[in-house]
Amino acid sequence: MINIIDDALDAPLFEKIQETFLGDACPWFFSKGVARQDDGDFQFVHGIYSGSEPASNYWPLVRPILHALNAASVMNVKANLLVRTESIVELGMHVDNSLKDAYTAVYYINTNNGYTFFENGTKCESVANRLVAFPSHMQHGGTTCTDQPTRMLINFNYHPIIENV
Repeated sequence: MINIIDDALDAPLFEKIQETFLGDACPWFFSKGVARQDDGDFQFVHGIYSGSEPASNYWPLVRPILHALNAASVMNVKANLLVRTESIVELGMHVDNSLKDAYTAVYYINTNNGYTFFENGTKCESVANRLVAFPSHMQHGGTTCTDQPTRMLINFNYHPIIENV
């Protein structure tokens, strides 16, 4: 199941996240590969949380997004930056992990004409302050954009709170 949440955060928090990642002080690191290491594509990444500990000073800033996701625990969080291309390029389909109880979420930092696409044909447009969540074992991919200098998003891998029925 794919769950899309528009206006996921209140305006002041969203604006702070957008200002931080779109600003010129955020450190971005070159990554050879998007769907897989050395897949022929590239992006820039900013690691935020890895394994069992924060990897960035920006962790407190993005942690409230986990509340919007009803996350019980987090495995990995990273920001991705893709640069503008002349035409939209669909990058490779992949799964974030094969755990049946894990979820992936994508939080869009800026609005652009790129999108996330899924094995079932669903497309989710990159709209600022939109959050899309889905089972981590679901095949998906992303694209570049043509109408903004960058396509920026934050990727979360987490375990949801299991509600007693």
